[in-house]
Formats: sequence, structure tokens, C-alpha cells
Amino acid sequence: GRISEYKGIDVLLKAFINYYKDNENCTLTIAGFGDMSKYKELMKTAEKINVINRWITDEEIAYLFRVPNCILITPYKDASQSGVITLANIMKVPVISSNTGGLSEQVIDNVSGLLFENGNINHLVSKMKMISGANLVEELTNSAYNIGSSYWTDSAKSIANSIILNDK
Repeated sequence: GRISEYKGIDVLLKAFINYYKDNENCTLTIAGFGDMSKYKELMKTAEKINVINRWITDEEIAYLFRVPNCILITPYKDASQSGVITLANIMKVPVISSNTGGLSEQVIDNVSGLLFENGNINHLVSKMKMISGANLVEELTNSAYNIGSSYWTDSAKSIANSIILNDK
């Protein structure tokens, strides 16, 4: 995807910096193509922030999602639905998303993922802490997979199968 202002990178970075204070074994990867210069100062305040600043293919997303204890966070300030949430569901990666636009149609709070108040950094941090529980992650990802599989298009299934088969 693209790194754009509406994607809420500033919200994500501030939340991660706050979360990182008590969880120094975590990392943050921001993947996508765009101008990261406005976030340079924020990124200096915490270690373990990785940026992959280029177009990411569906196959590469599979590798990013295979990192142990991976969580997808979509802190968008405004959005229609997101394809990366569908891929996360297929690959059973838990999702934390801002409660805005079409994202709140894709993520059912406390059922298929966690929603946080749009732009609320402290609320995002609390959801990050909440999802750290292993039982919750398994419950959310299984539910997201089951709900999502009922409305995935043939092309989404094809991409998922390609990613899963190529990743083995």
C-alpha cells in the first residue's frame, strides 16, 4: 500500500512509542511506499521501528505476516475498506483498527478484531496491551477467518492460496 497522511502513521508511531516503554521486546514495521520524512523525529524516540518504504507485493505480505506474534494495526484517520485486513484474516493475523469508515464494517469489535477510537493514541495503546493475551488472539483470529471466509471473493481466495502455498 501507500504511506499517506490519512493512514494515521503519526497515531501509530505515538502509540508504539508509548507501548514500547513497557514492552521493549516488541518491534514495529511500517510497510508501504510514501514520504516518511514528516515522521523522522517521532521515529528517533523509540528503537526497533523498521520501515520498508516501497511497494509491497501480496507474496511479501505473507512473509511479513509470518513473523511470530504479528499484529496488523490499521490506524487510518479515514478509510473505505482495506484489502490488507482481508489478507490478515486469511492468514489468521489479529487486527487492531481505528473505528472509522469501512474499517468498522470489516472488523467487528471484540469478535473479529479490536477497534479503537479514531485518533485516540491512549485507546490504541490499551488495545495493544489487550491483544497481548494469547487466548484473545486465537479467539479473534479464528472468528475473523470464519466470518471473512463467508464473503471472500474468488480472487481473494486465489491470492490467499497462492500466498500460503508459496510460503511453505
